[in-house]
Amino acid sequence: MGSSKDNTELRVLTIEELKAFDGLSDLSDKQAKEMIAILKDFSLMAHKIISKNEYVRTIPRLRKEE
Repeated sequence: MGSSKDNTELRVLTIEELKAFDGLSDLSDKQAKEMIAILKDFSLMAHKIISKNEYVRTIPRLRKEE
């Protein structure tokens, strides 16, 4: 298995994977699906913010190397 940096494919938790976390085993499938959707949206937003921040910090460093 490659490192997570090499993986560009979006992977979403399954209901079973989510319910395996402590305290989540009693969720209904509907609740689990809703939580998975929320976690996916949150993760994508966080990734976008982090990627944008990293890009902004990288540009000045690249310009210094020119």
